[in-house]
Amino acid sequence: MSDPLTTDQHRTPQGASGASDLTEVIPVAQPTRGKRARVSMPAANPADRASGVPSPVVAGAAAPTTPGGAAPAVPAATAAAAPSVTKYAPPAAPSFAAPSFAAPSFAPPSFAAPSAGAAALPPVAPGTMPPVAPPAAPSAGWAPAGGFTSPAAPGPVAGAPAAGGPNAGAPTIGGSSLATLDARNISAWFGDHQVLDRVSLTMPAGVITSLIGPSGCGKSTFLRILNRMHELVPSASLAGEVLLDGDDVYDTGRRLTDARKSIGMVFQKPNPFPAMSIYDNVLAGLKLTGTRATRDDKDYLVESSLSKAGLWKEVKDRLRAPGGGLSGGQQQRLCIARSLAVKPRVLLMDEPCSALDPTSTRVIEETMLELIDEVTIVIVTHNMQQAQRVSQQCAFFLAAQGTPGAIVEYGDTEAMFSSPIDSRTFDYVNGRFG
Repeated sequence: MSDPLTTDQHRTPQGASGASDLTEVIPVAQPTRGKRARVSMPAANPADRASGVPSPVVAGAAAPTTPGGAAPAVPAATAAAAPSVTKYAPPAAPSFAAPSFAAPSFAPPSFAAPSAGAAALPPVAPGTMPPVAPPAAPSAGWAPAGGFTSPAAPGPVAGAPAAGGPNAGAPTIGGSSLATLDARNISAWFGDHQVLDRVSLTMPAGVITSLIGPSGCGKSTFLRILNRMHELVPSASLAGEVLLDGDDVYDTGRRLTDARKSIGMVFQKPNPFPAMSIYDNVLAGLKLTGTRATRDDKDYLVESSLSKAGLWKEVKDRLRAPGGGLSGGQQQRLCIARSLAVKPRVLLMDEPCSALDPTSTRVIEETMLELIDEVTIVIVTHNMQQAQRVSQQCAFFLAAQGTPGAIVEYGDTEAMFSSPIDSRTFDYVNGRFG
């Protein structure tokens, strides 16, 4: 194999006759130390002398020689030049000048001398801040341009569990907060018959209020007015106001579903949806109010609502069974769980235990006492012992012969049962009538 540094063959373009002209460069002998390289070149013919262009040497022809038999000398300029090598020199290391920082200069504060009549300020010790005089109080009637504006203080998230509590991190749907319900001068009629006359009662937040009195005195009518169920009767009418934390429940701009979502109700007779499963009965309120929830949220809501109603342990293994297959006491607790699922702020209960056995009654009473920190409860009851056991405030309704119902006395439950002010209250709570 030829040395690529000493032999170079290349093909010239094809001539007009179609034959390829080859030009062969004679191998160049590598120079030895101390000797000049010599190369053989073809002798110029007379035509070349005239044109100045050497003729190509045909492959296989003998190389020309001088008369002495030696190859002609080649000028040094035509000898193959040795490749030049450039040595790599590393770049010079950059130089950094150390930054210089000028020491900041602080000028001592200067204070203008107080004008005549101004209070003189005490001398300022070196290294201390001068005292700041409080701003002068604005004159009467003064107000800044645009009036006063103050940002609203952030409050707790409605329905959010306490940090670190047992339900911390649990999913939540909507939210509820304790609310005060205030009825003012409520009067009610069915056609021309007046059943309530200017009844006013405040039901405080976080308190169970019991409404007691004989049948026909307007207790249940008053309870239905609180969540706008009275208006469902075609001949019914009313006067007065019902305020939920200061908001009028009967405001024309307030949606009826929003009012009943905030003020839930449990009736005397259990009324679950019999064809629905227990699971779907609890979630029925979400569909009616248009509340969306994920599957995990629904599962948690069903469990928590049934637990609060004291029913979870009894039905957790048959949630897909029809709600109508439960016993009477279980159906009533299922209705309580259904009301709690929409997170009401107030829960109205119209004689919830009147048709239940003592065991179911005890469970529902325990449920009410456990819910006192989550919802304001108003209960109508004919059971005086139940009113004493579960309520902290009591109102006694009475309707004399031919007159509409009204509140005779209300206040602390223990005080009303132990030392009532009105003799009619004393006679009723001690079973002398009613």
